[in-house]
Amino acid sequence: MIAFRSPREARTPIDERERLIELRSTRPAFYVLLVGAFLSVGTIHIGASTWLLAHCVLFAVWLAELTRYGSQLYHYRRGA
Repeated sequence: MIAFRSPREARTPIDERERLIELRSTRPAFYVLLVGAFLSVGTIHIGASTWLLAHCVLFAVWLAELTRYGSQLYHYRRGA
């Protein structure tokens, strides 16, 4: 919506601070995804179906993205 209202401002390149916040937010999200993926593979070893494995992997991806966005909000509010 913001990009639609002011397309010129939406095309401005991101600055160093925004790039640093993205990098700092991606690291914890990667670890959440890594742990979630290994736990999802563990569901196969306890005899769960492949559908449950797929749902667990998608949940891990969703949780990692939620972690990344939450971390970005934290860093923007903190002024990193």
